[in-house]
Amino acid sequence: MAGSALLLQYVLLIRSTLDTIGPWLATLQYVSFFTILSNQLVASTTGFALTAADSRIGMFFNRAAVRGGVALCIGMTGLIYGFVLSSSWAPSGLQWLVDTQPHYVVPCCISPGG
Repeated sequence: MAGSALLLQYVLLIRSTLDTIGPWLATLQYVSFFTILSNQLVASTTGFALTAADSRIGMFFNRAAVRGGVALCIGMTGLIYGFVLSSSWAPSGLQWLVDTQPHYVVPCCISPGG
């Protein structure tokens, strides 16, 4: 879920900035947001747990301290966005969907234990 929302959000950003800042600066802008970084951590953690749990990187992401840190990051994403940043803009349509997933859905679906 986190991966698909991130990809769609990236595509929408690139499409909306082609005539202004261009794809390179848009990509830099994209990866500078804590929301994007914390959702990428969630996607990596769950992805490696499902596909390569016995690999070295899979074992790293499966450590309790790492999973707990990822849960803390994504929890902070949801809390800060929900209580502080959500009132600063009102997306609509497809942008609302890709904004809701990484800010509300993913943080609510992640638990440190499992």
